[in-house]
Amino acid sequence: MRKRKKIIAIGALGGSGTRALANLFITAGVYMGDDLNFPNDNLVFTRLLKNPKWYRDATKEEITERIDLFECYMNSNKLNLKKCINIIKYSMHSQGTKVNTLSRIKTIFITGLSYPKLIYKLISKRYQYDLWGWKEPNTQIYIDELMTHFPNLKYIHLIRHGLDMAFSKNQQQLKNWGWKYGIRINSNDSYEEKAVKQLEYWICSTRDVLDNLKKYPGRYLIINHSNLCVEPQRCVEKIVKFCNLDVSEKTAKKLFDIPKKTNSDQRYLRYNTDIFSKGQLNYVRNLGFRIKAERYLT
Repeated sequence: MRKRKKIIAIGALGGSGTRALANLFITAGVYMGDDLNFPNDNLVFTRLLKNPKWYRDATKEEITERIDLFECYMNSNKLNLKKCINIIKYSMHSQGTKVNTLSRIKTIFITGLSYPKLIYKLISKRYQYDLWGWKEPNTQIYIDELMTHFPNLKYIHLIRHGLDMAFSKNQQQLKNWGWKYGIRINSNDSYEEKAVKQLEYWICSTRDVLDNLKKYPGRYLIINHSNLCVEPQRCVEKIVKFCNLDVSEKTAKKLFDIPKKTNSDQRYLRYNTDIFSKGQLNYVRNLGFRIKAERYLT
């Protein structure tokens, strides 16, 4: 009798430092996909599901269909020509490109979107992984659908210091998903106004994720990015235990060396944090993040 497959997913707010987590699993021998970018995002998941415009009106059935296509890609024994075509079709539409079939085929090969791998998966020997996963920040948008679709899924959510996220120049997540919480960046917003909105989005999206995860006890793990960098061995050991990974002592030592502090850690110290409300700062602190040299608005 074939043992049940284990599946691991990593999600977060974009820019939270999930690349280190993906490196951990790759080093531990977990199959994380064959179409990854430099931050180790699974680009098949990205192309199928990172589409805010489509998501607004998508039904549960339509979301489930795309998750099923993603599963079929990762488990190539379930992939057939029709599903390959659908992956291509949905992926091209996700990029906002309206093209006919001939143009789509040309685009696949000219722009190097890695879709020839679909053909390879169709004709090659199908290797099946008993342990596989993926990392893509937007996984956090689909927690309920993914937990339902994959009853054996274990989800890891990385949370980075809210004030560091507030002062990030990367505002794409807020632009993509801020509408879910009525938060939008305006062209005439000052840098400080954008930072306040960035923090509010971090708070709303984090609260949303944590509330959703409460429905799935034992199937999720929250990792504090600051703790991961300061105490990598303790955090890595917690991750290994949660995922029930079988790693050697030699591999474990390699895993402990992966999490590193970056130049963007504690960047908020270079800015004025008086722009944030007491309630916003309290939420950051209540999630276990220290705020140095803090001053509150009255």
